[in-house]
Amino acid sequence: MSIQITHSNSCKVPGQSNLPKTCFLKDFKRKHIAFGRLNSDIPSKEDVYSIIVDQIFACNAYLFKGDRNFEDIILGDLINWPKERFQIIRI
Repeated sequence: MSIQITHSNSCKVPGQSNLPKTCFLKDFKRKHIAFGRLNSDIPSKEDVYSIIVDQIFACNAYLFKGDRNFEDIILGDLINWPKERFQIIRI
């Protein structure tokens, strides 16, 4: 099995093919802080994707907006995440 990591700006727009897609969420230093899936039930907005959180690597990392961090959510929660801090993984 091989894993190919692709940056979001080179992938098709969610809703067009093969959802759910797995992804890494990155902080502003471009470190992987969580792992999840695109939520196909909610269309993507201009600057964010709706993500189902499957694994958290950095509990103290802040969520996209507000003053909450990943400690404040549980696995399976939906969050919005900026497209520029998103990386699709193709297996």
